[in-house]
Amino acid sequence: MAEEQRRRVVHPVLKFLREASPKSVSPGGKTEAGIVKGRLKRQRKELSESFLKLGKSDIKFRAGRSQLVVKMFEDSNASSWTPSDIFSKKDGCEVVFPSHDGYIVEAEDGAFSRLAKKVKETDRVKDKVDISRIESVHLFSAEYALKGREVDEVWPDDDAKDKVFHFWLLPYRSFEARSSIVADFKRFFNEGVVSFGSEKYRSPFNRGETDESWLGRVLNEYQERGIASLSLQVANKGAFQKIVSSGAVFRIDSSSPVSTNKTVPGEGEEPSPHLVDTEGLPSVVVVDGGHSSKSYEGWKAMDVPPLVPSHEADLRHGNQVASIVCHGHAWNNNLNLPKVDCKFIPAQAITKSNVWPQPTTHQILNYLRDLAEESKGYSSVWNLSFNEELPTVDNDEVSYLGDGISRIARDFDILPVVSIGNVSTKNKKRLCPPADCEAAITVSGREAAQEGIPDNPCIYSLQGPGPSGMRKPDLSWFSYLRVIGGGYENGTSYSAPLVASLAAHTFKKIKDPSPDLVKALLINRSEIESHDPSLGWGTPWEEGDYPWLCAKDSVTLAWQSKLKPGFDYYWDDILLPEEMFDGDKVTGEAVLTAILKPKTSGVLGRHYFVTRLQTSLRARNLSGNKVYLIKPSSQASLSKKEKNDIKWNPVRHHRSKLSGRIRRGSVSLYARVYSRDLYQFEMKDHHELGEQDVAFVLTFKKDGTDNSLYNSTIRDLGSDVEHAIDVSQEIDVSTQQ
Repeated sequence: MAEEQRRRVVHPVLKFLREASPKSVSPGGKTEAGIVKGRLKRQRKELSESFLKLGKSDIKFRAGRSQLVVKMFEDSNASSWTPSDIFSKKDGCEVVFPSHDGYIVEAEDGAFSRLAKKVKETDRVKDKVDISRIESVHLFSAEYALKGREVDEVWPDDDAKDKVFHFWLLPYRSFEARSSIVADFKRFFNEGVVSFGSEKYRSPFNRGETDESWLGRVLNEYQERGIASLSLQVANKGAFQKIVSSGAVFRIDSSSPVSTNKTVPGEGEEPSPHLVDTEGLPSVVVVDGGHSSKSYEGWKAMDVPPLVPSHEADLRHGNQVASIVCHGHAWNNNLNLPKVDCKFIPAQAITKSNVWPQPTTHQILNYLRDLAEESKGYSSVWNLSFNEELPTVDNDEVSYLGDGISRIARDFDILPVVSIGNVSTKNKKRLCPPADCEAAITVSGREAAQEGIPDNPCIYSLQGPGPSGMRKPDLSWFSYLRVIGGGYENGTSYSAPLVASLAAHTFKKIKDPSPDLVKALLINRSEIESHDPSLGWGTPWEEGDYPWLCAKDSVTLAWQSKLKPGFDYYWDDILLPEEMFDGDKVTGEAVLTAILKPKTSGVLGRHYFVTRLQTSLRARNLSGNKVYLIKPSSQASLSKKEKNDIKWNPVRHHRSKLSGRIRRGSVSLYARVYSRDLYQFEMKDHHELGEQDVAFVLTFKKDGTDNSLYNSTIRDLGSDVEHAIDVSQEIDVSTQQ
């Protein structure tokens, strides 16, 4: 036991210090080979006729502009086929946003006749590529905003009042057209058609915001940038119909209420929180039903004002989640859990299910943004064990709540840990917002085997994957736990705080941490070889294997880089430890996790991610030819659409059994950042994006190498590595009682 403890103390994760070598990449473009010749003649005729019909139709223009939905063929919905040549400024058109399996195109009055002639007669190669890949063109209408549904389906009860919806304003390039939409929404607000919800749920942080100032801020942003969304309470069905028919919005989502969601996990006397020294413990912000238990009163890192009053708050659930965040291993002493304790900051924001009205999504996000400002410096990890009751209508679309939390997390360098949600009579499978938050670690539930180790998926847990190619959940852990009061509860509300506590300690241990680096360390430590829609990549801990320490028979390198789009980056001449070779044959296993801090689109659809990362581990064989040690998974069982979406997922996690004969010292890690749809930000190319943040974690494993693999890596890489933690402060946490 003493030898094992020493091993953990002296084997921290290593920070890789070497800079990558960038190489510029020649840009591609549309060529003759991109023309789908079997469709060209037919599409010339069909599209020309469509434009002629549009030119003769009765169109409601805004400042002389209208919006088209341009649908692409299934084989042409990649960003490289964006039809920006046929829809050019000289013809009075601009591609504005990716949407509806294609694009929103803005056209000025009189453009349709020019387009009909151009489509029929043009001989330019780039134009012909576009024509052969456009399936259809239609005027944008309320049908698209409602995703093919009728108003009666979205609002079936004629007498219902004050329903909450999320609205995305129709994107226009014309400043005058935007001004027209701004005027519509100001009128809706002034007429009482819409509001931000009950005044009693205004943010309690007293920052001087009013509903009027919030509306002004969002509409000013839209007028300047052409991108904006609003979460609003609509007075009645007639008011909703007025907004839908106004032609001012291009996406409308209903908001569903937010609610908290065999070996016996623990037994014996309940733990005594007052016996634990909380000095120096990291803190987790617990956004939940608040906290009223006196047992953990001394574990609070700070007090923040509540969004909802105590008589409305789900205090029981808040107390339970806090007990797991603070002291989960002590409550569940029959489970194999890390002995990590945390302080907490209770944010009382979630009501009991029978409370009405509830805070609107806008009010929750407004509160969370103020909370992030108030708690800055106290905690970098937030636990969010709540979900909306229903998933988004469209599988491909990111939710308003998930995107809103992601934006707050990115602005304040926070790592949210979010429950995936629980099975209900209305939803038995798909994850519920905010589990689709890209910046978060989304956690599902799993059962415990008889030995107290993670086992099968929890039958009450919802599943992934997420929208826009996201691989959700990220991780999974026990969901049947003993909580404060000695009772037993089951649900993903209880698996999430296990991850949050471990993440908080990882933040505290690692030098210069970032949310993505901590997330990458936890995912890299998980055990499942390929992503599972129920379990994600697994559980980020085995006995003694903390994410900031190297597991037995392994060595882990972790670092952060800034990469410019349009360049290939190489970390060359990485020396694999001698223990990884059997003669010239490489053996063992490599695990590569890389997470991009992505640029995202305001449309929240399939093209939510504007930047993506590609990475691999390469080497040279004995003949000098390039071979892959790790390459992105082919996902052979997936459709072409699914494969294309998955490659835009900002989390890249690959593991590979190593084999083959390679040259020593020839290993190279490759990475490149790609971009798409930059026209929506009025950028001409990727050079205007600037550097993109990427976190890397690379682990090499070989059974039976114990200390030698780690020591060889330090010797071989020399000044290119340093300890990623402050070794002088490291203690063996497994010995804590």
